[in-house]
Parts: sequence; structure tokens; C-alpha cells
Amino acid sequence: MNASEYAVMANEGSTAAGGNLIYSNISNLGQGTDWQDEIFKDAGITSHTISARGGSENVGYFLSAGYLSQGGVVGGSDKSNFDRLNVTANLDFQLTPRLKFLLNTSYANIKSKSIAENSFNSILGNAVNFDPTVAPYNTDPNDVATYGYSNLLLSEIFNPVQRLENTYNSNNGDKLYGKFEFQYDILDNLKITSRLGYTKWDQVSKEFTPLTYYGPNNVSSDYNSDGSIKTQVVDNGDDTSSSIPLFHNSVTEKEESNFSYTFETFASYNFILNEKHNFDVVLGISRSKSTGDEISVTRQDVRDNSWDWADISAATGVNTELNINAYTGSSSQDLERRNMSYFSRINYDYNGKYLASFSARRDGSIAFGDDNKFANFYAGSLGWVISNESFFNIEDINLLKIRGSYGTVGTKI
Repeated sequence: MNASEYAVMANEGSTAAGGNLIYSNISNLGQGTDWQDEIFKDAGITSHTISARGGSENVGYFLSAGYLSQGGVVGGSDKSNFDRLNVTANLDFQLTPRLKFLLNTSYANIKSKSIAENSFNSILGNAVNFDPTVAPYNTDPNDVATYGYSNLLLSEIFNPVQRLENTYNSNNGDKLYGKFEFQYDILDNLKITSRLGYTKWDQVSKEFTPLTYYGPNNVSSDYNSDGSIKTQVVDNGDDTSSSIPLFHNSVTEKEESNFSYTFETFASYNFILNEKHNFDVVLGISRSKSTGDEISVTRQDVRDNSWDWADISAATGVNTELNINAYTGSSSQDLERRNMSYFSRINYDYNGKYLASFSARRDGSIAFGDDNKFANFYAGSLGWVISNESFFNIEDINLLKIRGSYGTVGTKI
């Protein structure tokens, strides 16, 4: 709603509660501030891709590189963005007439900035609910405020332009993933495949929380109306007292690392009996492992209350008896996950019309209880390709199949 509509609603609510009119001259308010218009920006998308494919009789390759840059519509690219640089190399080598080696690997660098969303007091939530009679920026030279503020909304809902411009964060991640694979043809229809798939992810991130001023009466203001930081008086324990800052800005830096791999070897065998009975059999073993760790450090008192100085090494916060949160850190290590599986599958079809499939797995996990490290899981299905029957002659339908399946699955916590 615009400023005039907002004022009417505010006056009705005040008088209904037995109070006075809040806005005495609604006609002068006009449209006021459209907060959604203030935060939504034009955001461009840039995308580039280049690739090459080629090879010889025994060697093949596919190479590609790409770049994607996308700005966010809330705040524009300065506050919300996503940039990705990716490179891929797929190579295959026919080492012998029966042995083939495949190498697929990809790298991606992902950088991003984000804003608070999906909550009542997020930037979007503030844009919907904040007072439209307030200007985005303060125009009173005698007021220390940089941004406009409301004397009616004193908590939870804030000037969305201020919230947006006081949002500071960055993320930079590197991802390396791919597989190595050997394929060996023992017979023309019997193949053994061994592959190792891997994923490595490393990310560093930073977030800065500045001191803010939302007006003299707002409970969330870190400053007094004269521009000084709010303080509190504490007892020193020796019949003296000290005045210390009640609020501090802070910077948080975080590093995260994860690695996982899956190694599997399986044999596949397909054969045909009497030209109509088609079989496809798979038997294999798989092993996987995943690990990860994270470290986070937060430090208060960033110079000039500025993102330009938001760095752990530049902040000056030091823990004392009166402030034990000036310099803190934490670290964690993900529970190592190890899994092993034995698996098999049989697919059968009769003349392309009648289908059947059965699979069996025996999965073991470090997450299972000591007395139940392994569990068995079975699944089966039946199908009928009606469109391959001689009596089926509907020209507008080229494939009609009925299939039903049943199986058991497990989860690990």
C-alpha cells in the first residue's frame, strides 16, 4: 500500500484502540516510498561457453570451458550475485583391442554474495511491511541517521534499503570432481568395468555485521541519537565500575572442506537364447567414503565499522572478563562415512514385449549398529510393452508400456 493508504490504516488502528490520530494530514503524504521499487534492481546474465571435440582411432577427447555471471534482482550485483567458471576434460584411450581407459574430470570455481530471504524480517519482508511514509535516506542535517527511520515501527521491521546496504558477505568455493574408469572386454558380450569417482569441495566465506542505527527509539539501534555507541555500566568487583560498549560490530571467516569417493567394480553379461529371450546380468561390488571439516572464527571491533576493513587480522577485539565474545572460534569434523555394497541385477525381456527385472543388494555402513553392519535389499519389476503386440495399431501412439515394481530400501542416519 502507498503512504496515504498506510496512514488511513494506522489512524483507524489507533482510534479503534482508544488513541489519537497518528497522521493528521493524510492528503500531504501522497504515494510515499515504494520500498519494493527501492530494492529491486535490473540484473544481467552473462554466459560464455567454448568446447572442442576430436580424436583418432585410439584416442578421443572433449574439452570445454564456460563462464556464467548472474546478478540478483534484489540489491543488484553489488549485494547479490553468482559467478561460476568451469572447465571439463573428457578423454578416452583404447589401450588394447579389449582394454579401454576413460578419464572425466571437471573443475568449477563458484563465487557468490547473498541476502537474507524467506523470513518475516528479511529484506523482502521489510520491503512489504515497512512504513511507506518514511524516505529511504535521512535529509535532516541535525540527525545522525544516514537512513530514514520510522517512529512507529520500533522493532523487527526496518528500512529495507538500510538492511540491504548493511548486508556484507562473500563466498568462494572450488569444486573438483570426475572419474577414472577401465573397461575390459573378456568376451564380446562380457565386460568388466572398474571406476573411481571423486568429489573435492573447498570453500572460504566471510560475513560482516556492522553497527547500525534505526532511530532513537528503536530497540535494535546500536547507537544513541548523538552518534555514540550505547554503553552499559559494569561492576569491577573492587568498589569501582566501568562503562563498556553494549554492542560491537563483528567479522566472521569460515573455511570448509569435504572429500568423497566411490570405487566400484562390476561385470556385465548379456546374451540371447532362441533369438527371443534377452538377458542382461550385472554383478559387482562398491566402496565409498566421505569426510569433511570446518573451522570458523569471529572477531569484534572492525575498524571504521567498514566492510573494507572486515578481516580477522584487522579487527581488534580481545577477550576480557567483561567480554568473552570479542574473539571466538569453533571447529568441527564431519563423521567419517564408509559404505560397502555387493549388488546384482538381472533384466529379461521376451521378444521386446514382456519384461522382468530383479535386483539384490547387500549394503554395509559405518552408520549401522554394531550388530547389523550389513542389510539386504531386494527389488523386482514386471512390464508389458503393449505397443509391440501385433494387435496394437494406433498410429498416434508409438510406445505404450505397463510396468509395476516393488522393492525395499534402507537409510543411514
